[in-house]
Amino acid sequence: MGNCFVIMGFGEKTDFQSNPQRVLNLNRTYEDIIKPVVEEAGQTCVRADEIIHSTVIDKPMYDNLLSADLVIADLSTANVNAVYELGIRHALRPQRTIVLAENNFSFPFDLNHLSILKYEHLGKEIGFKEVMRVRRELTKKITTLMDSPEPDSPVFLFIPSLQPASLPKAQAIVAAGPPAPSSAPTDQKSFAELLASFRAEKDGVKAPEDWAIPLALLKRLKTMQPDDPYILQQLALATYKFQQPDKKTSLINAKNILNALAPQASSDAETVGLWGAIHKRLWEEIANPEDLDEAVRAHARLIEVGRDGNAVKWMEDTQRPVEEAGRPVDALTGSKHDSKSRRQ
Repeated sequence: MGNCFVIMGFGEKTDFQSNPQRVLNLNRTYEDIIKPVVEEAGQTCVRADEIIHSTVIDKPMYDNLLSADLVIADLSTANVNAVYELGIRHALRPQRTIVLAENNFSFPFDLNHLSILKYEHLGKEIGFKEVMRVRRELTKKITTLMDSPEPDSPVFLFIPSLQPASLPKAQAIVAAGPPAPSSAPTDQKSFAELLASFRAEKDGVKAPEDWAIPLALLKRLKTMQPDDPYILQQLALATYKFQQPDKKTSLINAKNILNALAPQASSDAETVGLWGAIHKRLWEEIANPEDLDEAVRAHARLIEVGRDGNAVKWMEDTQRPVEEAGRPVDALTGSKHDSKSRRQ
């Protein structure tokens, strides 16, 4: 379980950039959007006013800006403290910083190039539909950033030779609560509850970006049962279906996840089928002959056990371009039979 530090104002703050000026209840953004999404992603969530400290707030704030696994900054009402703290985070860490702002926020020039998630605040409240929309968008951003090696800090983007700051034994200060147990932290929901939530979310997937929430739930399930074959299979599936940060990287990540199940020697049809599907898509994406080899071998094994009728058609469709390239399909599968015998 990671930790998220939230940079923002709290309580009711005047938005001096609005015309006419408005008062925004920023606690609604934190309590209705940010905190539920972060905790649903399996991370602890703390804002500056929740930090336990015996000194001035500055030290634990800087500790968190450096050591937090994720930082979310809401710049609404042009809060100068939040903008300053965001700059510190960008100078300290190359990745895992998300920026939000209310629609009326006027971006300074140096912030114009940042990817900023904008939302509509009604003043006292945020509308239900807007809350749900922003939750979905924030979930996608967290899921994507936590696995991405790419810098989101402009400092590290434009000065790639810069090394991230670090301190020995730096520890983030967590929110008020009971002392932490000596054992590894557990999820707030049971395995069965998370599994039911995953299946419900998976049933509602209609587009690649919809896989963000199922993927986040699977990662929490994996922390509970890291070697469960079903969880690893579904995690590989969701990873390549999500297509983030791009299609090629998502496929490679999915392949690495599935490697834990020894797919090249496995007799499990689901594992072998996923292995073949991943390499088939990698072949279509980057045209690496090794991926084609793996895809054909996996599909051939499925045909042998009678578990994939589509595999026959795919191999026949693949035979022509492969043979035109001078690489007979039978040579790839290791079979001594011709295609006619294989179909029989």
